[in-house]
Amino acid sequence: MEDLFKQVGLLLRQTQIKQEEALKRGERFNMFDACGVNHYETTHSAIIASLLDPKGSHGQGSLFLEEWLQVLCIDGLIEPSDAKVVTEFTTCNGRIDILIEDNQNHSIIVENKIYAQDQQEQLKRYDDYAQMAYGHGNYQIVYLTLFGTEATSQSGDTVQYVQASYSRDIVGWLSKCIEKCATLPLIRETLIQYRNHIKALTNQDMDRNEKQELLKLMTEHPRVVDAIVMAASTDYCKYVFDKYVIPELEQYATNRGLICQYENLFASRGERGIFFYRPQWKGMAICLWSDHSGEWGFYWGISNYTECDMSQLERTKFSCLRNKPVDNWPYGWEEADPFRNWDYASGTISAMIEGQFTKYVTEKVDAILQEINEKNIQLI
Repeated sequence: MEDLFKQVGLLLRQTQIKQEEALKRGERFNMFDACGVNHYETTHSAIIASLLDPKGSHGQGSLFLEEWLQVLCIDGLIEPSDAKVVTEFTTCNGRIDILIEDNQNHSIIVENKIYAQDQQEQLKRYDDYAQMAYGHGNYQIVYLTLFGTEATSQSGDTVQYVQASYSRDIVGWLSKCIEKCATLPLIRETLIQYRNHIKALTNQDMDRNEKQELLKLMTEHPRVVDAIVMAASTDYCKYVFDKYVIPELEQYATNRGLICQYENLFASRGERGIFFYRPQWKGMAICLWSDHSGEWGFYWGISNYTECDMSQLERTKFSCLRNKPVDNWPYGWEEADPFRNWDYASGTISAMIEGQFTKYVTEKVDAILQEINEKNIQLI
């Protein structure tokens, strides 16, 4: 096992050196990263729709749409050259992320999920709408997620839909489009940047050759790999969190006169979070929170950690929180990038061990505390 770790460590160091060299050459510059596209579903929907649109400013007609239909194995349903593509299409049964229609009353309905949960009977409602608007056999629903997961049973049971993923299908589609645009540098480089952005979002940063070498090492040590895989679960994440994060957060909380509380962090399902609060705050706290059952997806805000009436609070947007106030987050909220996910593939566990995670958490809490003081916010 020690020999395997040494070889993997050497391989990862080689990968890091290559990434650092690519950074110096400007090859890791990405406008999609710089603009904060990341997990915003509406932005991804707009980008994908603009590429699928035969009348789009890319000037390639139906080329990208045809490639997309082939990748998803649904070519033949619509006529690409006649297609119209719209986003955020409002129906009586909900708002469709991407709607593709042709002149023969055929359609493709795309539900795009990055981290958000399914709404109540979401795909069923879209299916009901499509049955009414296009008729049986004249439409296809596509459920697009980061890794091709199934819709929840309450949303998708009884509905026939195509499971599509960013990690496989969108990356594969973009690769085909890049090949087709080899002589069009502006379009080609934009597609390459978006593909790289998706690869980063789906933890595919490692070079293909290095990944093959890693897989080869794994097959040479099958029993060791089996043992590691068995341990690389929430047990590993919990071990790292308990050993490297909790002592630091407890000390930080003590220094700031705060109480630090953890709820349900490593359970298989249900809401989970970390709370920082002062003893005089009766029901509210600074929260690092996830309400995605069975997933991670953490975000920041100030909300209640016990039952309390927040209706009396005046909504005030904090500058350190990116998004505007909503009902349960009266001072705004913000996704916990770059540590939104805590699975072993996201890099968060390594950051916990190396200290970047704790530094990020304490700096964010400090920023929120500073605005509480500056705005003289009286938390209940």
